[in-house]
Amino acid sequence: MAYFASNSIHIFYEEHGAGSPVVLIHGFGVDARLQWGETGLIKFLTPHFRVIALDCRGHGRSERFYDPHAYAMRNMSGDVLNLLDSLAAVLSGFGPDNSTSDAGRREELAIALLATDAASITEYQRRIRRAVIEAGNDLGALAACIRCDTNIPKLSAVTPIRVPVLFVKGVKDYVAGDPNGLSGYFRESQVLVIDNNGHASVVADPRFHTAVADFLAAAPA
Repeated sequence: MAYFASNSIHIFYEEHGAGSPVVLIHGFGVDARLQWGETGLIKFLTPHFRVIALDCRGHGRSERFYDPHAYAMRNMSGDVLNLLDSLAAVLSGFGPDNSTSDAGRREELAIALLATDAASITEYQRRIRRAVIEAGNDLGALAACIRCDTNIPKLSAVTPIRVPVLFVKGVKDYVAGDPNGLSGYFRESQVLVIDNNGHASVVADPRFHTAVADFLAAAPA
């Protein structure tokens, strides 16, 4: 467990095991410990891979900001690339979904995170707010994060992506959307829907762990 400087920004990460590197990038409102450590994925992958898990800026033990521009995609992705450079590793990992890509939804969630009256927000927003607080994250920093214009290009405007990808979701996941809508933009893609799971619980399911390990083991170096 350590910190490194990404363009002078302090980013926390942990590293386990040896072999081909796998980078685990958590979702919004949690951190590496909650999403990958407590769900058992790091322990499951460590005997076979060099597992690198970071806390994204604004989350967990990494440095926090209250300016939405600090969370621009070039900065968030740059932190990952800078980490790989510092560790002399080559990326072969996977990352978060695009469930918060709609600008209107992002602004509604930011307002909910900053709300002083819980009765003024929806039950769904209260659950996210509670999860952020229970993870030890800063409501103000994450409101700024979610407000950032991510500048992600439309997949329809780019050439089909050659990198193999595995989409996994729980059958009760109403946040991430239908992965089949994304899989067509990748030349090599697989979709796995796991029953009896929602958005958060699927990452703790042993079937998720096995699917990820098998996918990574078969991926080209």
